[in-house]
Amino acid sequence: MNATIYIVKDENACRLGLDPAVQLWEPEFLSRTWIRRVTVSLPDGFYVAEGAYGESLIYRGNEHYELSSNKDEEPVIIDHLNNGAYIPLTILSEGWD
Repeated sequence: MNATIYIVKDENACRLGLDPAVQLWEPEFLSRTWIRRVTVSLPDGFYVAEGAYGESLIYRGNEHYELSSNKDEEPVIIDHLNNGAYIPLTILSEGWD
């Protein structure tokens, strides 16, 4: 399964040296200057589904997983069942239509 992911590193994050936020929705009130839009291939068993409050989330089975980025600011899934190990995501394309 493929998913579109938004990697957000705004001016404050850049100035303070913070890691980017990685999410499944485009921020509404932030310039695209601060956003990388990538299409990724999710590993086998992972899928995107709607959460309890209508937001898109990453799941494997009934377990919800968090997105993050590695030291190179590439998107990963945090495997909370494996001591927080990163599961890398393969970027298929990047950019805006």
